[in-house]
Amino acid sequence: MREKNKMTQLQLAEKLGVSDKTILKWATAKGYPDITLLEPIAAAFRISVTELISGNTIYNANVSANMLRSKFSDPGNTEYLYTHPIFQDYTKGAEMSVIEIIKNRHSYRGKYKDDKVPREDLVTIMEAGLAAPSGCNKQTTSLICVDDCDVLRQIHAVIDPPIAETAPALICVLTQRIPAYRDKCFAVQDYSAAIENMLLAIEELGYRSCWYEGHITDDDRIGDKIAKILNVPEEYDLVCILPVGIAENEPIVPRKKKFDERAWFNSFNAQSK
Repeated sequence: MREKNKMTQLQLAEKLGVSDKTILKWATAKGYPDITLLEPIAAAFRISVTELISGNTIYNANVSANMLRSKFSDPGNTEYLYTHPIFQDYTKGAEMSVIEIIKNRHSYRGKYKDDKVPREDLVTIMEAGLAAPSGCNKQTTSLICVDDCDVLRQIHAVIDPPIAETAPALICVLTQRIPAYRDKCFAVQDYSAAIENMLLAIEELGYRSCWYEGHITDDDRIGDKIAKILNVPEEYDLVCILPVGIAENEPIVPRKKKFDERAWFNSFNAQSK
């Protein structure tokens, strides 16, 4: 619709009073407009809200169509809008469940756009990580977000071969080996759960990332070098970095094995009936 009207994402964003990043999220189905924006969006495209939601252009301006337009455009008639079947279908798709976010998430190893990631988004992502379950509630995972250009340059100088060089932010994942239960430590499980939460939050906010751990914890101990730059105490290990930013391209989607090759009911490799 936007392209049909020869309108850039920035132009539409300015008309609606939102950021171009928000428009990008709508365009890639990573988010949906608030209901209060439906009328301004329809007005920007010179169509009715009915046409906007249904995706169909109404060519016959008959009496009933005009009545439908007037009911949608009447600010006082929100009950009609909320109960109309077209709106019900729209909101059904707008709920963007956790399941859909999980299915849409893929590791991104490409270039990022120059756009800085707002601090509020970075805080939201880190809060999602810290909200992850923790064995015996030992909370062994800590996080450092780097969005300062000078510090980013120092970090990239010690990463060889280079990764995520164009990302405007990096989240560094720290762990402490704290015994939790009968001398068992669940630090790996703790930070893995935190990382997955953050990856899903990153996806939900319209950014891309990749779980870089092996490259950071390999024999050359790049994580230790990054930890030194960030003044991390010795009792912590830096085990992972997550780049955060708007992707220049779509991620490469890997081929997944079929469900029944890896999951079964009641017995290993049991055939579904």
